[in-house]
Amino acid sequence: MDSAKLDELSLDEWDELQAIMEILEPFKAWTLKLQGKCTNGAIYDIFPAMDDLLSSLENAKSQYSLSVEMHSEHLQTSIDIAWVVLNKYV
Repeated sequence: MDSAKLDELSLDEWDELQAIMEILEPFKAWTLKLQGKCTNGAIYDIFPAMDDLLSSLENAKSQYSLSVEMHSEHLQTSIDIAWVVLNKYV
């Protein structure tokens, strides 16, 4: 097989990368917001972020569990683990 072909992503792989970007978008938004001037650096600024991120992960869990054939088991497992880790601190 041609080595250039091995370096190409399939359409399914591009779809999975798109899904990962969508899942990570709220994390990026909250990171930028919390490092900005709109917070005091107090712990109470973190709680809305954690609630929103947990909610986003719950939505992703339900969205991607319905489409098992479209997304890898790895993506679903990653979402589950992220939810468990974040939920520990809420």
